[in-house]
Amino acid sequence: MMKTLLTFSSTLFMCATLSVVTAQQPGFRIETDIHFGDEKAPSKQTLTLFSDGVYYDFSVDDPTAITMIDPQRNRIVLLDAKRNIQTVLDTVEMQKYVDSAKLQSDSPDLQLLIKASEQFSFDEQTGRCTVGIPQMQYVATSQKPIDGSMAAQYAEFANWSARLNAVYPPQRAPYVRMRLNDELGNRGLLPAEIQITTKPISGKPMVARCRLLAIWKLSSEDLSKIKNVGEKLAQFNKLEPSRYFAEQLSLSK
Repeated sequence: MMKTLLTFSSTLFMCATLSVVTAQQPGFRIETDIHFGDEKAPSKQTLTLFSDGVYYDFSVDDPTAITMIDPQRNRIVLLDAKRNIQTVLDTVEMQKYVDSAKLQSDSPDLQLLIKASEQFSFDEQTGRCTVGIPQMQYVATSQKPIDGSMAAQYAEFANWSARLNAVYPPQRAPYVRMRLNDELGNRGLLPAEIQITTKPISGKPMVARCRLLAIWKLSSEDLSKIKNVGEKLAQFNKLEPSRYFAEQLSLSK
């Protein structure tokens, strides 16, 4: 259980929810590089496009894997362009699950992570934000976007990504990351670099670094990618989440 809960989040992707971001917000893009340990080259890369309150997350390593987070319609859509399939997840139910797990769980491992999310500090001079305890800690430098709504959009995207990773495989507890998202978002800031440190009971600490490159507008290529996602939504076969994840698991073996 502890091993699962302390696994690093792949998309940086994540206790209170920020206000829902409305449509017609300025569009922008975030490129994220994820490094593990002392690796100089990123192990994982993602591109996230923010457009009219909808968030499109693309895996650079696997261009066929796309996540569309659409809070206004209470849905997260996972698209697999390799198999031309999609599944739709209900964000209302996802929120209930994550909230109830926090209130009802008697797991010592989960209680440790909830405790970690309650430890927070922010340096007003440097914009450095720290959340957690030695067993699980996030330390982030920050950047200020050209429009305050961009910080709220990013925090909302990152929170839903964290909930998604908590509810569906590989199931990572979201509370420390969500506290970081909320504290930065409420200050009108985005993370610039995040260092995540996990200390197991035995062995060396595990460290991951996430570097975010923000570009405060969408290119014509970005808009084309968003349009292409819309076409896939209309064309791809829909599967129930249980079947979607079962097939995904069987293919990964």
